[in-house]
Amino acid sequence: MILALLFSLLFTVSSNTLAVFAG
Repeated sequence: MILALLFSLLFTVSSNTLAVFAG
């Protein structure tokens, strides 16, 4: 369950990072 939470957090952060780079 902790692992799923970490993946969720990682996905959110990576999505936000891509959104920032995409402008």
